[in-house]
Amino acid sequence: MSSNNKHAVTTATASLAESQQVISGTAVGIGDTTQGLSDDLKRWGEDELREAADSLAGGDVKLLHSDTKIGEVTDSGFVEDEGVVYEAEITDNEIAESIQNGRLTV
Repeated sequence: MSSNNKHAVTTATASLAESQQVISGTAVGIGDTTQGLSDDLKRWGEDELREAADSLAGGDVKLLHSDTKIGEVTDSGFVEDEGVVYEAEITDNEIAESIQNGRLTV
């Protein structure tokens, strides 16, 4: 991953599992830069991500640029040379299908 990546934590790279209701991907990569609600930019280092990785579990999954909850993060952790990864259950079949088809981003 490039150290110049700029995205919100909610713009995770997701892939749909065979169950059609579970997505997984990278929430924040090592060296990524995110922009918070205060518009402040933050560059994420490996140590910070390693420490925060487990805290993502139990959180809401939302559509990009929306406050609409569409699921819940069921597991999260840190992967060497990648960053914070997650697995989440999507509560709506239609939304899950739209994620799979690339029409929606979470």
